[in-house]
Amino acid sequence: MKRIILLNESFPNEFKSVNIELELEYEKINYIENQIINSVNNYNSKLNVEHIEYLDISKQFPSFKIGKSNGLLIEEFTINPKNKDTYLRNGCYIYSIENDLDKKYICRRILMYLFISNTSEKSRTSFISQTIFPTLLDYAEDYLDSPSYSLANHKFCFINIVNKKITSQMILRHIVSLYLSGMDYIEVFDNNSFIKNNLPKNLKQFFNNYYSDYNSNYNLDADIYENDFCKIDFYNKVFIWKTNTMISKLIIKNNGKMDFKGSEEKFYWMELLPISIFAYKQGYRIDFSEYSDFIEKYKEFFSEESKKFLRCNTLLKYIEKYFT
Repeated sequence: MKRIILLNESFPNEFKSVNIELELEYEKINYIENQIINSVNNYNSKLNVEHIEYLDISKQFPSFKIGKSNGLLIEEFTINPKNKDTYLRNGCYIYSIENDLDKKYICRRILMYLFISNTSEKSRTSFISQTIFPTLLDYAEDYLDSPSYSLANHKFCFINIVNKKITSQMILRHIVSLYLSGMDYIEVFDNNSFIKNNLPKNLKQFFNNYYSDYNSNYNLDADIYENDFCKIDFYNKVFIWKTNTMISKLIIKNNGKMDFKGSEEKFYWMELLPISIFAYKQGYRIDFSEYSDFIEKYKEFFSEESKKFLRCNTLLKYIEKYFT
């Protein structure tokens, strides 16, 4: 059995811009590939990843959500031809190999969904948000009717290929919130941007550690913290979603309909979804009524073709499923 990382065909060019002092481009690509494989195997030695392939992944896995920064970890093994249809029904990819003696059927099965970071952390707001969104919600849409409460049918892993220690509080906040929500995190160059054993143990500690406005926006008497995205009642364990930020980022398009400016909706999702999952696991009640009201009130102002609003609605369906 082989374990293989599948990445989009554009990735070799992306790897050329990683900050590594190697003169030849092919040497740099080979080096990055080996570093990724080693870091994944160090993360879990049982995976034993052998190599990386670049291809149009959707040709093998039609349910794969095509994005600039995502891929798959798969396993490949020989199967009995009698079981071919069973594997196909379960979303596997089957191909055959013929030689002089017989015909073998090879099965490829998804183990994990992968996100690969940008090669630089210059854009703090988009470093995480534009890497995982909207792909994360596109997977969630496919599995809304499944009995599982996870976003999809496999785990997700964020692989950081920036060759320096991340110091931006915003990026660290986003990385840590993803990790606390259940997404795996691998740092290829082992710069120890954060130590997993030193992560916040509770919600209050998370906000105290990663929000520069915590002291000024925390009401000690009421035990409440509030920012542009949320209000948290620590004493009564209530996490409230706010939508003023969403509304302030709406613009009127040429067709007279509304939409979000730039990637503002992704930044909103990033600030709220992962840490809300962590809060829910900590026993907090997630009050998303204001977000639900926003969807209901503004849906008539968006074009039916607005993918941004459709994904906002997907998020509502998911949090209704997960938090209620």
